[in-house]
Amino acid sequence: MAELVPIRARTLLRRSKLTDGWFLSSCGMNLYRGCEHGCAYCDGRAEAYQIEGDFAGRIEVKENAPELLARELARLPRRGFVLLGGGVCDAYQPAEARHGLARRCLELLAELELPVHVLTKSPLVARDLDLLARIDARARAILSLSVSAVDPEVAALVEPGCAPPEERFRVLEQARARGLATGVMLTPVLPWLSDAPAQLAAAFARARAAGVDFLLVGGLTLKAGRQLEHFLTVLGGAREELVARYRERYPADRFGNPRGGPRLDALALELARRHQLAPRIPHRVFRGVLELAVEAGLVLEGLAALHALGGEPRRAAPLLRAARSLKALREDLRDLVRAGLLAQVPDLDDEARALCLELVETGRCLRYEQGMPDHS
Repeated sequence: MAELVPIRARTLLRRSKLTDGWFLSSCGMNLYRGCEHGCAYCDGRAEAYQIEGDFAGRIEVKENAPELLARELARLPRRGFVLLGGGVCDAYQPAEARHGLARRCLELLAELELPVHVLTKSPLVARDLDLLARIDARARAILSLSVSAVDPEVAALVEPGCAPPEERFRVLEQARARGLATGVMLTPVLPWLSDAPAQLAAAFARARAAGVDFLLVGGLTLKAGRQLEHFLTVLGGAREELVARYRERYPADRFGNPRGGPRLDALALELARRHQLAPRIPHRVFRGVLELAVEAGLVLEGLAALHALGGEPRRAAPLLRAARSLKALREDLRDLVRAGLLAQVPDLDDEARALCLELVETGRCLRYEQGMPDHS
């Protein structure tokens, strides 16, 4: 059992300059420092995060997190979802059962009627489905469960402190029964462990059976230093023959990017279409929740992602530039359209302006809806 150490944190929220296209978030938080899940691949061990000591064995509990959240949210522009999770420490790790920081923060977010995206690996989040349903009724709530492999043996190797994948899928089914938007973050996909086409297909099939709204696929990064060496130590205990292959794939790179190897994009898009699972959060999930300029930027970013996954980066690039410009816009998009000033927004070409006009006039983007695999 991990040592739990209460601390008084000075700050809590991580703020993004632009609303994130994967999570729809403009801010996130780590309620704990260190994580009992002890995932072998976690980049929380990387030197850049300055977490010393036993990452999975000594957990600092930010006991004043709810108070900090209340103070910091009051100064934060509301241009995205609040992300509970998504940092280097899971908000629903075992320490949460004792300290309840995630629940207290969700209670505050419910009072403020702010949209929330929860990302976790833990079935403990089922305890708070009542709160998420309340938030969803007033603002919007999304629940995503992270899975690196559906094979329980692979998961047990690389995620020793986590519940088996099947338990996570069952929580998604419970959330779906309450009407919540749900998704799977199939990340990181692990070379030679969980990246075979049959393994990926099994993950998509299980997610589709759970009725989730989206499934996002991400590859593995291993930063040189503690993160890489810890992962290789764990790997060597069970699959020693893969260690040399990983060292070749992951050179001493401070960002942890792999060298070569197959791309997941084309296969992920093929499987998304086969199972009618959106590879980005569908527009219907966040329609009408955020400022319209931010919403438009996220829609254009989603279209760009579809082009990139389909091997069309040249078509994606102008949409990404337009998306960034829209997400940074401080003026009301409707006012700009009514005044005939949309052409003055930087980086919007004819295609982007047409999509913005459609969104302002109809509240929808048919190109995005028609191109996005979606079972709804």
